[in-house]
Amino acid sequence: MILHCLASSGTWPQDALDGGNRILIELSRRWSKKPGVKIVFHIYDKFQSFYRKHGLDQIEYSILPSLRLQHANLFFFFLFRTLCNVFWALTVKPVSSGQHYVYSSSDAWPDFWAGLILKLRFGKKIVWIAALYLFVPFVLSKNSFHRGRGIIIFLRGFFYYLMQYPVKYLIKLQADMVFVTSEPDRDFFITGKRPREKIIVIRGGVDADTPRSLGNVPAEYDAVFIGRFHAQKGAVELIDIWKKVCARKNGSRLAMIGAG
Repeated sequence: MILHCLASSGTWPQDALDGGNRILIELSRRWSKKPGVKIVFHIYDKFQSFYRKHGLDQIEYSILPSLRLQHANLFFFFLFRTLCNVFWALTVKPVSSGQHYVYSSSDAWPDFWAGLILKLRFGKKIVWIAALYLFVPFVLSKNSFHRGRGIIIFLRGFFYYLMQYPVKYLIKLQADMVFVTSEPDRDFFITGKRPREKIIVIRGGVDADTPRSLGNVPAEYDAVFIGRFHAQKGAVELIDIWKKVCARKNGSRLAMIGAG
């Protein structure tokens, strides 16, 4: 079995890690240990050192064609990266015999469109696994984390919503399997050809071995937040919550660890 991972949408700092890539790394570590499984990462050259740094030395790397746009703004950088991936998916050689899986590791356009095109080109010769780990709410809804944070954030959220809108329906229509991160998200992707069992909930977790190895040591903090510093991760609400904690327990200490 050959698993082709499309993971070329990242814009993260090289010393940080977003949730989708953490999932990709952890899944790849486990899949690579299974007998008869070959994993190929289709990525841009600059990402190879990033994944190797996180322990993925045992997999194969296929470098995608790209345009060097070091000084382009984020929109054009993202657009050109999508076009490069689309061109690659349209021109890549047909898959060889055997069992082939294609995993679009995010719903971002570079990963999504390449996966969709490969599925349309090769049909039943491949199994397309599409990941959609966050449904973007409409910017005017009360659940939107882009609402009430200024016009720039609002427009960015509206643009993000428009980009994801066709993606989620095309995934629902064409993907063989879907990865999500919460049980309620499964319902959207259930169809006549895709039963609930084909929609996998990837649950987060904490590696408890390291803290357990420390034994009983005095606690320096009352609570610890580990994650990306972004409104959608609850970091802003946590500050308000902690004010209430301090009102009840004076001197409570909160540690916040992350990037963003």
